[in-house]
Amino acid sequence: MIKIDYKIENKLIKKLLEDENIQKLEKRKLTQKLFFFKKDFADVYFFSGKINKGDEAKLINAKLVVVNSNKLKEKLLKQFKLDSSKISILYPSITKKTFQSKNKEIFFEKYNIPLDYKVVFFTAKDFKKSGIKEFLELIKSIHYKYVQFIIAGNKKDISNLKFLTSKSDIKDKIIYLEDFKNIDLLFFICDIFVLPTQKTAFATSILKAMYYKSAVFVPSSNSASEVVDVFATMNRYDDGSTPFKVDALLGRKEDLDLIKNDNFNIAKEFTFDKSLKKIKSILHNV
Repeated sequence: MIKIDYKIENKLIKKLLEDENIQKLEKRKLTQKLFFFKKDFADVYFFSGKINKGDEAKLINAKLVVVNSNKLKEKLLKQFKLDSSKISILYPSITKKTFQSKNKEIFFEKYNIPLDYKVVFFTAKDFKKSGIKEFLELIKSIHYKYVQFIIAGNKKDISNLKFLTSKSDIKDKIIYLEDFKNIDLLFFICDIFVLPTQKTAFATSILKAMYYKSAVFVPSSNSASEVVDVFATMNRYDDGSTPFKVDALLGRKEDLDLIKNDNFNIAKEFTFDKSLKKIKSILHNV
């Protein structure tokens, strides 16, 4: 029996717990604490996010620690002097939907986008920290004519954005999508996804965009940069070269198509089924 512990329960964790040979480490009962019962630790600790109180003991006592990026692994190795072989990297997984070219045609018709236009897309849960300001600046710098910009977010963020850009020249270049239900469709129809985020945690949206054959841009400070090439890596969230790269890519179809296909081949290795198979293989050796 393998006992696991985790900071965040996700779809992959839930699936693992369906295995009769894997169980969640139970929290200590009050009586156990009162009578100083020896604290039990998980065999495998799935660690993500910030280091909180109690994490150190879990990390040190686990037989194996699973993290979602090399950046996080290096941080733990530096802070806790753990053996490198004790930490395995399992990048976030993505679930996929199937779309047809007709889905794109219907969307373009609904929003009056010419079929020969390219789409540059931005979406995030936290607009401010995810780079909406930088994305708007990027729009101002794009000279390629046959492009449509799409921004999708929650009602509050989109409302604030509309007000912010109401007197700007770029407002007519943007389609604002409020609480759009089928975000996967937007990744499917877009050509370039730009996320100038200040956040360091792995942006799964980068993997999603890559899977649906989009070129992507993300700062090197974000863990998602570990799965993209140098061209797609921004030096900073406000990297001044990014608009020029996007502008150039929009006008070079062969290069754009090549990047799209390369991204798909990378991202298909991070589908849910493949990630589940990989983690089971890792756990088998614990």
